[in-house]
Amino acid sequence: HPLPALPVGLALYGPQLTFLQKDLSVVRDRLAAGEPVGTLIALTPSFMCPKNGIVMFEAGTYQGLHAVVIVGFGLDPAGQEYYLICNSWGHSWGIEGHAWLPAIYLEHHSTCIYGVA
Repeated sequence: HPLPALPVGLALYGPQLTFLQKDLSVVRDRLAAGEPVGTLIALTPSFMCPKNGIVMFEAGTYQGLHAVVIVGFGLDPAGQEYYLICNSWGHSWGIEGHAWLPAIYLEHHSTCIYGVA
C-alpha cells in the first residue's frame, strides 16, 4: 500500500546530523569525547552472523546498505583496530546486539560517517 502523505508544518525535534570526514581518526576523537557515530555500510556474509562477537572482513558485499552506530573502539592483541557497533537487529545478533568490526571493514565498506551537530 502507498504511504499517506506527511502532514505539513510539523516541527522537527532532536539533533541535526552532520556528515563527518570518512576518517577513522575523526571517529576515534568523537568516541573519546563520548559521542556515538553513525555509519552507513555495505553488508557482507560475515556481518549476518558474527563469530564470538566479531565480524570478519570480506571483500564481497550484498546489494544495499545498512546503518549502524559505532559506540567504541579498541585494539586486539596484535595491535589491530576494531570498532564496536550497535546494530538494530535485536539482542540475538552478535553479543546482545553488538559486534566488533575491524578497521578495514569500515575503510572499505562504509559509504558515509555522521555525527550529531
